[in-house]
Amino acid sequence: LPIRCVLACGIAMLMSVTQASAMGILQAYEAALQNDPTYLSAVSEKTAGQEYKVLGRSNLLPQLGLSYSSSQNRSDVTAPNFLGQISTSHPNYKSYSGALQLRQPLLNMDGVARYYQGIAQTNYSDAVFSSRSQDLLVRVFGAYVDAQYAEDQLALSVAQRDTYAEQKRVNERMFAKGEGTKTDMLETQAKYDVAEAQLIEANDNVTNARNVLESIVGVKVLSLDALSSDFRVQPMQPAGLDDWREIALSNNAEILAQRQAVESASQEVNKNRAGHLPRLDFVASYAKNKSDTLNTLNQESTSRTVGIQLNVPIYS
Repeated sequence: LPIRCVLACGIAMLMSVTQASAMGILQAYEAALQNDPTYLSAVSEKTAGQEYKVLGRSNLLPQLGLSYSSSQNRSDVTAPNFLGQISTSHPNYKSYSGALQLRQPLLNMDGVARYYQGIAQTNYSDAVFSSRSQDLLVRVFGAYVDAQYAEDQLALSVAQRDTYAEQKRVNERMFAKGEGTKTDMLETQAKYDVAEAQLIEANDNVTNARNVLESIVGVKVLSLDALSSDFRVQPMQPAGLDDWREIALSNNAEILAQRQAVESASQEVNKNRAGHLPRLDFVASYAKNKSDTLNTLNQESTSRTVGIQLNVPIYS
């Protein structure tokens, strides 16, 4: 964000305000930040991308589970009584069962891989957002300059049309006084007609360029700031191509995004390898049961367990 603001402010310094209602490059950029659909989509994608590292970290945190059940049971029990006679009873009872379990990973290479993958995915999202933000600046500046150029071409077309109109009036006066020729009049008329056609085309170009700019900034563009009269193109700093190449390799958002994509893919490999490695968990539970089975009819039991659980894939 600071880089975009510095760039936007630097571009704005190249412009001068000609009208109170004229839109400057900085105003156009600020409007685009609020209204450009492509940028707003990137903002939402970045917000979603921040959750990857949270999801990855969750694989290393404790898991707490609660289960509870209540059942109405009816059984048929056939058994010999104390006299040795076979009798059948039909006990009808309710059973309850509840358990609370805590599991904390101690050694979980799959969780570690998911943790680092989540960080890489969030960094990838950040880099993509940075790229989209820089792209917005380029698109706004490009559309703004194109609109200004179209306005300059329109002004040039108006001047050419007015020049040929004046020349046509001069030729008509000279011809009326016998000092001009019909050929001069026809030639000037032809140039005037071409200038009128170019003026119509220039008007259409202004409309199209403003429509493109409006689609980005999301507001109506009535007029634009013009370049100041003392504007001069400043030399690039640094001036060498090699220096710019080094800067791009270090800071280019698309390159940074792809580096994070490689890291995420590497952690995906580690996740698959972790499927063949042991997993060690600390497990604690608290369970309470009543009439859980026929053998425990009308009996209540409470169990508390604490221990270490090791899972080793032998063949998978």
